Amino acid sequence: MVRIKRSEKTKYAESRARTYTKNELKNLNWDTKHPAKGGHVLEEQEAKHFDERFDELLGKKRPDFLIYYENEPVIVIECKSEKNQIQEAVDEAKEYAENLSKKYFDIKIISGVAGNEQSGVVVRNLYKLKNKWEEIKGNNYPLTQLLDINQFNQVILNNK
Repeated sequence: MVRIKRSEKTKYAESRARTYTKNELKNLNWDTKHPAKGGHVLEEQEAKHFDERFDELLGKKRPDFLIYYENEPVIVIECKSEKNQIQEAVDEAKEYAENLSKKYFDIKIISGVAGNEQSGVVVRNLYKLKNKWEEIKGNNYPLTQLLDINQFNQVILNNK
């Protein structure tokens, strides 16, 4: 008989946060197919050979998700396994967005996702305005879920 060790704190794999994110994107009407197939979502490992400019700008690192709109990457999403890692997810998403925007691209929106369906999820969305990242808000409250396509368009249209 194998005895399962139960700890006070369960550790979750980052893949659970990525699974949550992909399901949520689908629920928010993003087409989760690969951009080469007309979709919006490029996942971390798919980016490796998708665009040679990524190698130049990111080296071997890749964000968990790049959201494409009109054939350009427009949102970087970085995921972490535990809710208390939300700032780490946001910081890494900023770094990816800034590196991608040095040349070729203009990424103004990032999302950090931390947690999973079992323990809960924290989401932060930021918009880059004049070299400063600001929280994306609706009615003066931070949006605490990933952006749907309409919200994305409103943020770009209103420049905030």
